[in-house]
Amino acid sequence: MDDSNGSNVFELESTDDGEFYQAVRHSIMAMLVTVVLYMISYVILRRFKRPHVSNISSEDITEATVYRITVCLCSFTLSVSLAASLLLPTSIISRELVRHWPSSYYIKWINGKLIRELWNGVFLCSNLSLFVLLPFSYFFLESEGFTGTKGMVARIKETFTVLVLLSFVTFGCSLLLSKMVTSDHAPLTLTLVISTLFSGW
Repeated sequence: MDDSNGSNVFELESTDDGEFYQAVRHSIMAMLVTVVLYMISYVILRRFKRPHVSNISSEDITEATVYRITVCLCSFTLSVSLAASLLLPTSIISRELVRHWPSSYYIKWINGKLIRELWNGVFLCSNLSLFVLLPFSYFFLESEGFTGTKGMVARIKETFTVLVLLSFVTFGCSLLLSKMVTSDHAPLTLTLVISTLFSGW
């Protein structure tokens, strides 16, 4: 009885250790992939940036900081795009590698759980980049602060204000279009809305 209990405890501990090491491996792989893709994206953006952007005066600390933050955010979004583009062929290649060398020590850690975690991470980062980071980068770069205010904090406040207003307008337009499409009088309602917009009322 004691031996069986001891073996069960040992199996439970070994299972927990295996799950822990697997989670650590997955985290390390995700971090390495993110860092490599981010570096590639940063090099691409630095290569294709506009010439006059390089002439930002080093004395203007605010403009230089805003530019650096924008480049970092855009580099992250580009790395997410690269990851989304490479995820499908990587999944296919990894599946074939595991199929041909199932007992290899360097290949067997590529399992379905790792691929699913990468897919979920890329999906989450894609939505975050598309709906938050890219609009924030654009408005942050174009912001100047509210009237009578200067500095980084003023530009961040203006950016968040514009983002909130844009989100309300987008949500309202999407809700209006969905109501017009799903209603029984959708063609008539759509015609009235378009005629109102173009008539200047």
